[in-house]
Amino acid sequence: MAGGDAPQDRGTAGTPSAPAPPGDGPSGPGDARREGAQGAAAPGTASAASAKGAPPADAPPVARPRRHLLRLALALFAVPPLLVALAALAVWGAWRSLHTEDGTRWWLRQAETRLPGVTLGATRGALLGADSEFALEAATLHLGRTTVRLEGLRLAGLQVDAWQWPPPHARIRARALAARGVEVELAPEPAPAPARHAPPSSLRLPVRALVERLEVGRLAVPGVAAPFEALVATRLEAGDTLRIGALSGRWNGLQAEGDAQIGADAPLPVTARLALHSAPDAVPGGSVLPEWARSAARAGP
Repeated sequence: MAGGDAPQDRGTAGTPSAPAPPGDGPSGPGDARREGAQGAAAPGTASAASAKGAPPADAPPVARPRRHLLRLALALFAVPPLLVALAALAVWGAWRSLHTEDGTRWWLRQAETRLPGVTLGATRGALLGADSEFALEAATLHLGRTTVRLEGLRLAGLQVDAWQWPPPHARIRARALAARGVEVELAPEPAPAPARHAPPSSLRLPVRALVERLEVGRLAVPGVAAPFEALVATRLEAGDTLRIGALSGRWNGLQAEGDAQIGADAPLPVTARLALHSAPDAVPGGSVLPEWARSAARAGP
């Protein structure tokens, strides 16, 4: 049966086998491509894993600017309180130095150097303090057209207290203020004369002031031929009203005594009393004034 077997063998041998799918073989091109793809994906997978487990390389540079900004903000917030503290320390130092004779002399010399039109003579004592006794031999102040010359100035017990922000900002008190002589000079007005301003509507000062006793040996003012002499005033006050508790003095052979006060706000009400009589050493034998001229009173705006 050899002849019958031959066709079967031929048919078996001639029957085409199914083509293998690409890459099924151990060394097929599909395997090579897959291995290459897996090899290429491996580094990326490792990078993603490392990115999840560790911070990025640029994290520290981002954190440092934030810390710098925080420090800068803290420094800026600290500058105003520091400046206020330094200013308060400087004011306190100046304040304390004015309670000493050397400090007072130094500050007055600085004022004389820096303020135009101010000339000061020799000084003695501290300016501030409840027990202070300050003396200034002479001073000249040029204030525009006005010149004021002081001789033998004495100031006792000058104190400044009751500080506050709204006016009046402080209270100034002194036991005594005295001068041996005060001379006021007024330069002539330029031509044409400037227009006159309206009278003030308020006489309020930025501070309250109280002088228990004021003495001026000789006062010369423009437009008055004879000087005022032996002026004594007690309890001079400046606040809601400007008040002179008692005033006495001599002028041109007359002795004057009185008191006065004026409101600090418009319409500036005035209350004043003045009594005149001949000075004892001016006219022996009594007064030469008529009866109607010996006293005067004024009240009203």
